[in-house]
Amino acid sequence: MNLEEAYELEALVVGNLLNDPELKKSIAVLPEYFFDPSCANIVEYVTERKEYNLYDMCKELDINFELVTELADNPADKKTFQYRVTKLIDIFNVRERIWDEMRAARAALDNNIDPIRIASILRTNVGKILDQGTISAVSD
Repeated sequence: MNLEEAYELEALVVGNLLNDPELKKSIAVLPEYFFDPSCANIVEYVTERKEYNLYDMCKELDINFELVTELADNPADKKTFQYRVTKLIDIFNVRERIWDEMRAARAALDNNIDPIRIASILRTNVGKILDQGTISAVSD
């Protein structure tokens, strides 16, 4: 899954959350997702306002407005919604592992270890993370 597909998946979840605020309860049992600020920002925005302009919200939170509005008439059932949130958790976990590798590489640079060796190890480790294929295809 590439970055564009990840954002599209996120927009699907956001669109469903906006279509049915009750779905916020569905993701309350998945606290790992809230480590990713994008959903937390949306939930906070929607919760704090009784009324809001969707375009302004998307602009303020840097969300793809077109993807969200495409979902206006297509809310997912609860099972599909939860599946999509689970996939976003997978994306977050992969992203976090890559950040951990980058932090370790930075720490090694600070300890005057050979930068070429560090780059080689970083490339290998990140490649292994991405090759594991923990993120499966998204259902319609």
